[in-house]
Amino acid sequence: MNGFSSESVNVIEEMKKRREQIQASKAAKEATQAPTRLPKGFPRFIAGTPMPITRVAPKVKPNEPCPCGSGRKFKKCCWRKQP
Repeated sequence: MNGFSSESVNVIEEMKKRREQIQASKAAKEATQAPTRLPKGFPRFIAGTPMPITRVAPKVKPNEPCPCGSGRKFKKCCWRKQP
């Protein structure tokens, strides 16, 4: 044989099947969900009607506590990490 026992081969085949099932379920889930954000560069209007830009979370000001929970000011913690 190729150096693997039949049990090892069976386990590997089961893992491959499980991975394919997971990938298929993820693809089906993504296909049914509406996108939460528009892709970058996507026009903000459809058929001439402008769409408002809405924030998911309120804007964090520099002197407020950091939302990551570190206890530091936002400007000293995660401000530079923003995209």
